[in-house]
Amino acid sequence: MAEKKLRGKKRLPRQKSLFPSPPSGLQFNNFLAGKVFHTLARMWQGRDGIFSGLQAPQQRDVPKELREETRAQELCQYLFFQALSMRGGVNSDDAFHLTAELWNMHPELFCPSKAMTTEEKAFIAAVKEAAAKMHPLLSEKGKRAGAYSYLLGEHARHWRENAAALVKHFDGDIRTAYHGISSFEESFGRVEKKFKGMRRKIFALLTMWLQEFSLIEGFPLPVIVDFHCLRFLAQQRIITVKMKPLGPGKSTRPERQRARALQKLPALHVTEALINTVMSWSEGFLKTCGLSSYDVSHALWFLSRELCASYYGNRSFARQLGLRRSITARVVPDKELKTISGWPKTYKDLCRYCPFENTCKMRIPAGPYFDFGRLVNAGRHIVYPGRSLPLDSRWLPELPVAGKSPRSVRQKPPPDKVTNSRQGFLFAPPS
Repeated sequence: MAEKKLRGKKRLPRQKSLFPSPPSGLQFNNFLAGKVFHTLARMWQGRDGIFSGLQAPQQRDVPKELREETRAQELCQYLFFQALSMRGGVNSDDAFHLTAELWNMHPELFCPSKAMTTEEKAFIAAVKEAAAKMHPLLSEKGKRAGAYSYLLGEHARHWRENAAALVKHFDGDIRTAYHGISSFEESFGRVEKKFKGMRRKIFALLTMWLQEFSLIEGFPLPVIVDFHCLRFLAQQRIITVKMKPLGPGKSTRPERQRARALQKLPALHVTEALINTVMSWSEGFLKTCGLSSYDVSHALWFLSRELCASYYGNRSFARQLGLRRSITARVVPDKELKTISGWPKTYKDLCRYCPFENTCKMRIPAGPYFDFGRLVNAGRHIVYPGRSLPLDSRWLPELPVAGKSPRSVRQKPPPDKVTNSRQGFLFAPPS
């Protein structure tokens, strides 16, 4: 009878969680996170070791004219549009350079009331003009839009629509969204679904910049979770999650199907739910530890972008699909890494300078992430078998830069010199 009565009653609606369901088995190792985050924060604050001489892109490339106190609202508008350009697989340095050039040539595009009435064709023409000035060779090939080339038409449409939304909801000043709030989630709730292409990661990035330039009051923020952050956290086993074989994918076009060499590799689908869950955990964890998201986020990003990316085991190889498109075809197998003959002859072995190499557990190449939206475990981390220099070496070979032939040894700069992050790390002598 009791069962029948319960069946006859209407079930209460399920209470909605803050985020959609994260991947099954997602776990956080707070003990490891504490050790790693404290080390990263200390090293970034002092620009020690692998962070010696580095400067964040926003400090280097934001126009100096906008940093005057009388132009605070213009700086907010500039940072708003800059944050929205950090999309897809864009190179952050290139995006900052292009945005600065675009502002120099067409500052009206950064004024929301003017940008909202700008035709998409005019925006695209302005971007190509700025890109051509920076990279003359782009004028005759490709999409000629530099770092904005990815889905340029969509970017142009979103730029205009987001300018209109900024005027409509916040009177053209994004600082209005932060009035009277004291938490990241509360502020994000005010902008959620109002702007195209702005989810928690991009909004956290914008918020961090606004706090950095003293444009809004400070409050705790989560770690900026992108590919570099996820790769590092997974490699260090700070986050663990059940992975499934990558599989062939759902594309009906044979050329877009995943290579057989990749299909059996363990992979994790990077969803918005995963990113939101990691950000939520990190916000509370950093607050408990008394750490700054600014320090930890920048250290994570630079370390993965430079050191992890230089590791040969994290490399992937692609096959061409056309003039400008390619798709990941294979990753570096274990057997290739076990003998020195399997490594490039000019390999720099930058992993020796990483303070976390001993606890690095897996190889995660970038190719499958940007092609398939998956973190792929290509195998365990294998130390370069040709390592010969002592680990306390005082100097680091210059990191390779596209289009340039690096010197074999880089000298330590004078104290007043700041190194462009695009040019790589300068390692300080061990204390």
